[in-house]
Formats: sequence, structure tokens, C-alpha cells
Amino acid sequence: LHNFTNLEYLTLHGSSLHISLLQSIASIFPSLKNLSISYCEVNGVVHGQGFPHFKSLEHLGMMSTRIALNTNFLQVISESMPSLKYLSLSYSTLGTNSSRILDRGLCSPVHLQELYIGSNDLRGSLPWCMTNLTSLRILDVSSNQLTGSISSSPLIHLTSIEKLYLSNNHFQIPISLEPLFNHSRLKTFYADNNELNAEITQSHSLTAPNFQLSRLSLSSGYEDGVTFPKFLYHQHDLETVELSHIKMNGEFPTWLLENNTKLRQLSLVNDSLGGPFRLPIHSHKRLGMLDISNNNFRGHIPIEIGDVLPSLYLFNNSMNALDGSIPSSLGNMKFLQILDLSNNHLTGEIPEHLAVGCVNLQSLALSNNNLQ
Repeated sequence: LHNFTNLEYLTLHGSSLHISLLQSIASIFPSLKNLSISYCEVNGVVHGQGFPHFKSLEHLGMMSTRIALNTNFLQVISESMPSLKYLSLSYSTLGTNSSRILDRGLCSPVHLQELYIGSNDLRGSLPWCMTNLTSLRILDVSSNQLTGSISSSPLIHLTSIEKLYLSNNHFQIPISLEPLFNHSRLKTFYADNNELNAEITQSHSLTAPNFQLSRLSLSSGYEDGVTFPKFLYHQHDLETVELSHIKMNGEFPTWLLENNTKLRQLSLVNDSLGGPFRLPIHSHKRLGMLDISNNNFRGHIPIEIGDVLPSLYLFNNSMNALDGSIPSSLGNMKFLQILDLSNNHLTGEIPEHLAVGCVNLQSLALSNNNLQ
């Protein structure tokens, strides 16, 4: 391998490595930019000393890597790899005291653009020194035990963020998302399963966010009386929306479909929504998944649904209070694979066009209705 002096990309997945091998790699390949040792076990490391110096390394993948290091690990990484832009440590042990790692070097790799440290049992709040990570575009701290309100956290200053993953923690997150209104580059925001609330930051100067999201997940158990997040009225590029298990007590947001022609997935499960299930005026060609089960929708399923939503592959409208007959136009959904209309008050027969037209149907649930 000594002949490959210009090597830039090296993958050693699923291996048992000794630190001396990594030291050799660092000396043999001075141009190395991308090193992936995910799913590896690294032996011979003593408190981070002697960790190899990769002066040109920009991308380090260590997902599910087992390595015996103390809590200064991130500081060691930043000192050994001054050019690092990408660091993945998800599902890693991060030493014996992973709960203390946030205070030890998390903010040292100042050139980082992508940082993945999900599923590491990290505890405490995000340190304020994270505001030094001014180039950060993607941050994943999901599935830890992190706490604190995002309204008073370093996240409000990380305006270069494009994708933010906070799911499965104990953050306090206002449904208004006002603390992030200045984040004009934000495209993806996943924050389900946190301590979410209806807090509104009255001091914020912006009435509408500077961001245009493409993916949003805020599902969790909110306080009662929460209305539909108002910032959604200003979104026009949404592709995926997951807003389930929220007591919102409103009606079906037809405007969300009308405003977002790129929308592919919409999930509004168990949100206490009521009233009629109304469709947009114009056909929505891209929506593929619509799950509005376990709400309080009443009235008929619109007879034109198959023409307005022709691209659905999953439609779940179960556990509501819908009556009337099953629209024949459902048979126009040639991509439909899963249809669940169970636990309603539907009457009449199953339309023949549904049986003939839905050629890709795999699952059909009509239980607990008044069908003939």
C-alpha cells in the first residue's frame, strides 16, 4: 500500500483494528481526506495519547465504533484532525462517561459542517461554546437524554444549520418554532418525542420565519389547546409533515395541501381534529401518503377524492366518525397499496371500481362500519 501515496478515501468497516495501524495509515497516506472505521473495534488506545495526526482529513466516520477513550475524545479528535468537516459518532460508546463528553471538546472542531452524535446516552444541556461552530450545516443529537429549552440554547445562534435532528430527548420546544425564525437555511427539522409546549416568545421581532422547510416532524404529546402551528401558513416547499399525537382541536388543514404542491407525506394521527374532511380545489399530484386516523372527522368522504389525490399509495382514515358511502373514485388511485377506512360509520357497498381499479392494493381494512 506504500505506493498509494495519493490515496484520499479509505474504508475499513467492521474490522478489529489496533491504534498502530491507524498511525501507519496517517503516515503512509498524507493526502487522506475520508476515513471510515464504522462498526470497528479499535484497541491499544490509552487516554487518547498517540492518536494519529491526519492533517488533511475532512471526513471521519466512526458510527458504532468501539474505542476505549476518556471524555477528552472530541478534543483529541480536533487536535489530531485540524481540517475535519464531517464527524459521525452515532451509536458509539464515546468512552466510559459519555454523559460528560459535552463539556469536553464538543466545540473544538471549529470547521465542522456535519456532526452526528445521536444514540450515545448524552446527558445535560448543549454547551454554549457550540456557538463557535459557525460552519455547522447538519447537527444530529437525536436519541440521547439531553435537556434544556431551545429558546435559551446555543441552537438559536447556529444560523448556518440546514438540518437539525433533536428527536427522542427532553428538550423544551415551543410549537411556534419562533427561536429558529432567523435560520434562513433550515430545511429539515425533526424534534418528535421531546417536552414540547405552546410557549410563544413574545420578544421575537419576526412575525414569519425566514426558513422554508422541506421536512418537519413535531409529533409528541403537546399541552391541550394548541392550535395548528402558525408558521406553517408561510411554508410552501414542504415535502414531509409529521404532526401526530397533538391535541390541536382544529379542522383538516386543506390549506396545507394547497400551499405545498411538493408535499408527499402528511401524517396527522390522533390530533383531536374534527369537522368535515375537505380536499383542496385542485388536484394534488404528488401526495403519496395521507394518514389522518384517530381523529373526530365527520361527514362524507369527498366523492372526488380519487381524482384530487390520484397518487396516494397509503390512505388511512380509520377511527373517525365518517358516514356515507365509499366513493367509487378511489378506484382511480392506481398506486394505492394500503387503504384503511375501518372504525367509522360508513354505509352502502364496496364499489366495484375500487376492486377493479386499485390494481396495486395489498391491504384493505373496512372493519367496524355499517357496510353491506
